[in-house]
Parts: sequence; C-alpha cells; structure tokens
Amino acid sequence: MDGLPSYDIRRPAAYDFPSLTSTQINHIISLKPDWIYFGTVQQMSVVARELTCNLVELLPKTRRFYDMNLRSGHYTKDLVKELLMSSSILKLNGEKVRICCELFKKTD
Repeated sequence: MDGLPSYDIRRPAAYDFPSLTSTQINHIISLKPDWIYFGTVQQMSVVARELTCNLVELLPKTRRFYDMNLRSGHYTKDLVKELLMSSSILKLNGEKVRICCELFKKTD
C-alpha cells in the first residue's frame, strides 16, 4: 500500500490492562523518572489511560514523550488532542503529520 506499513492489531491485548500496586507506584515516584512514555494505541484502553493519567498527576515535573503511533481504528480525535496537550515531546513521521492535519483542519 504505497510503501506504507499496515498493522493487524487484535484486542483485547495484555497491554490494554496494565496495573501497578501502590508499592510499585511509590517506587516509581521515588525514582523521580525523567520521562513518561506513552503511545496512542495503548492509550485507547481505559485502564491504560487511567494509569498513565495517574502517573502524570503524581509526577507533574516528569517530561512526557508521546509516540503518535496512529493505527487505523485505534485512535480518536479527542484522544490524540488530549495526548498532544499533555506531551512534552512528540514523535511522529510525515504520514502522521498528514493525518493530524486532516483531523484538526479548520472548517468554516
């Protein structure tokens, strides 16, 4: 397909249900990480999104790296906007720029 990769993402998947105990979360906080990394596909999961939001809230000074891995059927405009707004750094390619321009184009 025009040299672009395609993906067969099957859900539910293990990454849709991450969990951390209070002890694990406290340990992460104690490490004072420099970065929190997240991507769109996993953030479609309510469980994953809640955990990521919790970590971001608990670590407000930690920078956030957003890998805009947009995969057909595995993102929404609202989610992408939310993730963009909460990110410090964005990783994307030309195809993702095109998709974002389409998603967020101004309509008169």
